[in-house]
Amino acid sequence: MKARYFALVFGVWAIIAYHSRSCARLFARSLAIFFGVLTILGLIPLTSTLFGLIPLFGHHIWLHALTALIAAYFGFRARTPGSKECYLDALPLTGVSTAA
Repeated sequence: MKARYFALVFGVWAIIAYHSRSCARLFARSLAIFFGVLTILGLIPLTSTLFGLIPLFGHHIWLHALTALIAAYFGFRARTPGSKECYLDALPLTGVSTAA
């Protein structure tokens, strides 16, 4: 049940990231890191349910790994020429602003 809330949050975040290519790239990078961590936590028996929040065992492990790999492919590719900067880059939680 709680896993639906995580999916809802990531869905809303994806819609917000649709603003520009750099925002979508930032979203994909964050998604890759988050699901990569979930994959690793799913492999550890003590944290395989994320302390009762969401299931991370069984088929969830390879699903999270596949999601992380696909997101990493799109998030960490070379910068696309002509893409405008993401307005989320100026937020303190997402990194240092690259705007001059």
